[in-house]
Amino acid sequence: MIDLGHNDNGDHLYAKQIRRGDRYGLNDCLTHKEPEPIIEFYVEADNKPWFVSRYYRSTLIGETWSNRKDRRRSGLCLCGSTGLNAEANQVGIACSISEARSH
Repeated sequence: MIDLGHNDNGDHLYAKQIRRGDRYGLNDCLTHKEPEPIIEFYVEADNKPWFVSRYYRSTLIGETWSNRKDRRRSGLCLCGSTGLNAEANQVGIACSISEARSH
């Protein structure tokens, strides 16, 4: 788990990289089978990280055909109903960890 620090609203965020073969999900019931890593985001609540959302790395950096927006520059809304967001630098940290481990 990567500590991303606090966003502008004071929420403490974390990220986790899921690579091919890694188990993830509730009680690690899923196995990631794709070559591309997934980045999971968590928010701290009750003094522990709680899962919020997960994205393919290519979606976050704007490489998918449906999403050309680089979230490392614009930030990311993690939950529309609560307004929870990851700042651009936090998304960048989560993605760069993935890049460094993939080489």
